[in-house]
Amino acid sequence: MVEELEQFIRQHPRLLVLTGVGISTDSGIPDYRDEKGAWKLQQPMIYAEFCGSHYARQRSWARSALGWPRFASGGNVGGREAAVEPTRTYSRRFPQEETRVGGSIARR
Repeated sequence: MVEELEQFIRQHPRLLVLTGVGISTDSGIPDYRDEKGAWKLQQPMIYAEFCGSHYARQRSWARSALGWPRFASGGNVGGREAAVEPTRTYSRRFPQEETRVGGSIARR
């Protein structure tokens, strides 16, 4: 079966595959909804909520910050500086614009 699928894909180089719910869970990627479609944990924050509430931004950044300490050890091995301080590293190489609630500022 795998060989037949591989042959089919090779014969159709412009093949588009649309997948649905659960296709990634067999590969070990966790799912976020139960069998009925309800959120297993807290529903993800939408952009409007993030921009519209100071408290929502605090919660979002506090939660996100919990994952960052794992990147913060050691020297600049293999570009690790980019993982530890992506804004500083990136802004040295490329001019960018940073989105702010209520407007934007240019970063150089």
